[in-house]
Amino acid sequence: MKNFILFATVLICISLTSCKDENWLTSQENELGKVVIKLDKTSIPQETYLLLASLSRSGYDSLKVSANISSLSTSNLTFNYVVPGNWQLKVWAFDQNGIPIYYGTTKIDVLPNVITKSNITLLPTGAVDITISCGANISVTDYAGNPIFVNNSGPSNFLGVYYPNVLFDGKKYKMWYSTLYTERQYDVRYAESTDGIYWSNMTNYPVLERGSAGSWDQYTVHSGPVIYENGIYTMYYVGDASKDGDSYIGAADSFDGIYWVKRNLPLIKIIGKRIAPNSLIKIGSTYYFYFSYTKLNTSQDVWGISVATSQDGSNWSIVKENILPLSETWEAPNPNGCSVIALDNKLLLMYGSLNNQAFGTATSIDGINWTKSSSNPVFTKDNTHNYWSSEVRYPYILRVGNSFRLYYTGIVNGKLAIGVGDLSIR
Repeated sequence: MKNFILFATVLICISLTSCKDENWLTSQENELGKVVIKLDKTSIPQETYLLLASLSRSGYDSLKVSANISSLSTSNLTFNYVVPGNWQLKVWAFDQNGIPIYYGTTKIDVLPNVITKSNITLLPTGAVDITISCGANISVTDYAGNPIFVNNSGPSNFLGVYYPNVLFDGKKYKMWYSTLYTERQYDVRYAESTDGIYWSNMTNYPVLERGSAGSWDQYTVHSGPVIYENGIYTMYYVGDASKDGDSYIGAADSFDGIYWVKRNLPLIKIIGKRIAPNSLIKIGSTYYFYFSYTKLNTSQDVWGISVATSQDGSNWSIVKENILPLSETWEAPNPNGCSVIALDNKLLLMYGSLNNQAFGTATSIDGINWTKSSSNPVFTKDNTHNYWSSEVRYPYILRVGNSFRLYYTGIVNGKLAIGVGDLSIR
């Protein structure tokens, strides 16, 4: 595979008079600029099907443009309304199967009243300078005091606590988790911590319970990812109308993380499947939502992990049903449950298996197509401190500054419990 070069021409004009020869600037754009990627079609390899470019800058939403090579009417990709300053330009080239085959990045300065030019070279994605094998550089140091969160005083039908979703607001850690009862029923509870290790329940009651009779979540609810935007917490949770029927994903909103108001209708419904929310991440203006699913009315549980996208967090489109097909022995019978974080120029995903014995990792540059680490699995039940747990389920990665923690669900004395480890990513 050969390298090829794109030419990025950056123009910003503060007044129309200083740019009167540039007929591409309109009066609505006279205080912003454009970044134009000029493509030399003759140098683009034949296997290239799609180009995706992004501009990113701290404190600003990322900008994205893309184009199908065969349908390009011009030889340019254009970013409109670019604020002056230093931006990171990234470009990916995909083949017809959606597999990234080239990648490049460079810094560009958008300057007032100045036209600047910069070259960006796209290298094959197999080149060592842009490929990150995260699995080979990940290690987990399990906490010696695990499990960090248990509940041994529940009712007779209580089976434990699990599925932690943790946020850090700069002062304290906040955790929403599920409690499990017999007959596959759950509720959602809330705890806080000053160090992410020692937790205190903030209420003696569930913060999210099953709905009223006749509602889509009348049988049970359990926790999913929580995000905090514009002063509001939003929890994406799973609800069931019956024990053995379909389950759907809904949302609830809160000002304090304790008192929640459910939205009336589920956001994601797939008839004939049970689904469970795993992880949510926002890249630029697009939300990526990862959830596990299993098909009903089959001879055995057939699980997988899907991804859906949204521009508003409410209206979702499923873009790929099975992002991590079964391919490794440790994953059997199926991959299940995951956590996704942004890591430099890539996304890192940690996932488990339905046999609850280990975790592996995968990386992606688009959030849809994933490459598994050759070093999987990266953490197993045998890596838990003093073998405290006979299982490991539902990984959750939390980033605090430049450090990472892995929260997960284990099992001890027949009850589900929550553990934690320090995650090293190099």
